[in-house]
Amino acid sequence: MVNNELLLTVSEMIKEHPESMEINREALRYVAERYPIGRIYSIVYIDVKMLPFDKEKSDTLLLDTDDYSPEGKFDVEMEFGKCGRIISSVYPTKEAGEFSEEQKSDIRVISQLFHFYYGQYKIMYSLTKATTNNHMTGLYNPKGYIMKCMEIAHKGDINQYDSCYFNIKGFGLANNVFGPVEGDNIIKRYAHDLDNFREEDEVVGHLGGDNFVALIKRSRIEDFIEYIMNYEGYGFKSDVKRPIKFSACMGVAPLNVKGTRVNDVISEASLAFGFARATKQEIVVLDEAMRERLLQRKKIEERFEKAIENGEFVPYFQPKVDIRTGKLVGAEALSRWIRDGKLVSPAEFIPVLEGNGNITVLDFYIFEETCKMLADWQEKGYETVPISVNFSRKHLDDDFLADRINQIISHYGIDRDKIVCEITETADYDEKELMTNFLDRMQIYNIKTSIDDFGTGYSSLGVLRDFAVNEIKIDRSFVNRAEFANRDRVIVGSIVDMAKSLELNVITEGVETDSQLAFLRELGCFYVQGFYFDKPLPMKEFEARLLSGGYKVIKDNENSGEVNA
Repeated sequence: MVNNELLLTVSEMIKEHPESMEINREALRYVAERYPIGRIYSIVYIDVKMLPFDKEKSDTLLLDTDDYSPEGKFDVEMEFGKCGRIISSVYPTKEAGEFSEEQKSDIRVISQLFHFYYGQYKIMYSLTKATTNNHMTGLYNPKGYIMKCMEIAHKGDINQYDSCYFNIKGFGLANNVFGPVEGDNIIKRYAHDLDNFREEDEVVGHLGGDNFVALIKRSRIEDFIEYIMNYEGYGFKSDVKRPIKFSACMGVAPLNVKGTRVNDVISEASLAFGFARATKQEIVVLDEAMRERLLQRKKIEERFEKAIENGEFVPYFQPKVDIRTGKLVGAEALSRWIRDGKLVSPAEFIPVLEGNGNITVLDFYIFEETCKMLADWQEKGYETVPISVNFSRKHLDDDFLADRINQIISHYGIDRDKIVCEITETADYDEKELMTNFLDRMQIYNIKTSIDDFGTGYSSLGVLRDFAVNEIKIDRSFVNRAEFANRDRVIVGSIVDMAKSLELNVITEGVETDSQLAFLRELGCFYVQGFYFDKPLPMKEFEARLLSGGYKVIKDNENSGEVNA
């Protein structure tokens, strides 16, 4: 029977540090001095269904001498419920040749003790790894990456690093060429090479797909960028090894600003990455101006929901005017944010809301506020004009967009001739079908529609041909000039003539000068919108303008004039 003192000694040696191979080997050498053991080889199998991988196997040579006999080997196995098992092959010394049954019994007891500690450690290690590492590549996932960055931050070294967020350029094509299985293998090799390139005190992570992050020492950032932008790998196609070259789209954030938080390590590099993609650059390094925009963006995102609840967003109305008479013929409802008594520029919040998708919430909010106003005017017996409301192209993925708009109009009982839904002309050919379906649905509901920024999209002639709309708004870029050439007259005149032939209403936006007004009058485009007549007005001011009937146009001659309220 195995000596209890021996068991206690071995237990004390390994229980504090079961992960230490040196301590485990030291404990086994202590046992080998008392039993004729020449070699111990262990294999741990982890099989935990909650893990993202099916099985994990690791083998370790725990005790190795030249003095062992293969013929006398016997195995000791221990299972850990349904989590896995560990098998140790124990070899006798050459001199012993084989173990006696009593020795085998003792070694089994000692091995079970070792298995208990070491196996438990390996299972816990695998569980932890499953929560901190990407299951396909083994690199850190976002959680594990932040944890490693925190370790560096706690040492006070974070400001000596640059944070990188990058996406492999051309991986989609490689995935199509080599197929999804080999595509995964290419990603694995890419991740393995990244891990080999980093130094011990640097971190790389895999966010999924072909998106990666890295925390690289500033002294090595140029080398890292050079490596990423000129990566050479390979893939197998029909068992033939083919070379692959990848570059990347990358955002870099130097972490050298006082107050940099660990949670910003990914977000700041992601901001630079987003700017790189939007501007079609390979690399963008975050600067102070971008950091300030990031801060403002976060504030807007954090305050948006509360601002909606508090009624901080309100519609302003920019008049549409018949330049022949000065009569108010309509208006466009525009979003304005009044925060702490001050007007926030739309240029500050609209791009942010477009980026995170909240623009769809704001659009419907402004639409419903406008419908409430129109219903109130109808109840008061006012002679109202059509009001147009903008809808972002972000809505086009909503199959029930037209139904929701119709439901709100019906709820407030608005005359359908008094509401127009504007949507920007798309520059994306893939959105054409979505746009067509939406506009056709709106026609069924007898709701008027308008194409905003006409002339800037994929094919403006295609818009006139394919889209069932009631109105087009000629983009300000067509009239935004001091002098007009014959070319301008031909282009804008053709648009106006074609629209009229198709019985479409035509509005020109961005009109600010006498020369623009004269140019449009000459071409027979009589409905305009712009600062020449009025800036966007708060609801009460616009209501007063509505009741006054519009503007008095004083024409000095046929091609010029001025306007009075």
